[in-house]
Amino acid sequence: MIYKNKISSVVASLVLIVFSNLGFINGSENEIYHTIHSFDKIKTISFEAVEVPPIFEDCKDVQQDCERRNCVAQTIQKALDEELEKLLEEDETFIDGALRLDLQFIITTSGSIDKTKINGGQLQVNTIIEKVISGLPEMIPGQQRKKKVNVLYQKKFLILKKESEKRKENGDTDYFIMLSEDYGQGDDGILVEGIVPAHFDECSSLGSVNFTECTSRKINKFVSQNFNGGLGNDLGLTGVNRIYVRFVISKCGNIIDAKARGPHPRLEKEALRVVGLLPALVPAEYNANKVSISYALPIVFRVE
Repeated sequence: MIYKNKISSVVASLVLIVFSNLGFINGSENEIYHTIHSFDKIKTISFEAVEVPPIFEDCKDVQQDCERRNCVAQTIQKALDEELEKLLEEDETFIDGALRLDLQFIITTSGSIDKTKINGGQLQVNTIIEKVISGLPEMIPGQQRKKKVNVLYQKKFLILKKESEKRKENGDTDYFIMLSEDYGQGDDGILVEGIVPAHFDECSSLGSVNFTECTSRKINKFVSQNFNGGLGNDLGLTGVNRIYVRFVISKCGNIIDAKARGPHPRLEKEALRVVGLLPALVPAEYNANKVSISYALPIVFRVE
């Protein structure tokens, strides 16, 4: 329904699971030190368990510990995405379906990356991944008990070739590469029906079946109350106007990577402002592991 001079919004889960780290551990001293082990005869602590994670320089302004770890994962994903997309442009046949990989490397006490290992995949892809990882910038080293330590970063993921809705001029199907968390189930790594949706804490008592409906209703109300619908008149717009916002609810429960598309840059900016005000949510889960998930939010209003 479209309301005159009011905002209506609907949230729909796109079920796009991004390349993200496993749940982070904040256990006792004994639990933490059980994670110390030897990797190629180097004593390491896992990225998920280390008290102060190693981070890239671009992540140091992120305050929340969970999002700092998330920032590292996203930086690595972006670098891999770019190189694999280049390979796809050169050779569309290099992958058919999904490739499962287990990536491991050490972030040393100096912040450099060492001992990269890849299990699975295929030679051409593995060569590119090794190149990407070795080319990553030095990191601010991780710490345990205020001492620098070697940190083992390990990720099991899928490289997926997906068909885009977009068609090339010559009529061929257009493809893109997507990296997805691999929990060992399904061709896409995570089965959609196995996800407990992200939701607001006040929706928790309703049960997981109603999480999405409850959360959608609350986001709808929040946007309606906070969006400046008067901008339409200020910009000289008329009739029905639509703004499409996409964002990620991270495994930390925060809204990240928000993007907006609308009839005017000021409306896009306003949509991003409002989405940025949304409170933190209870993150989505799969097999008791927190995961990031992408959402779409259409904002529709009428100006007369």
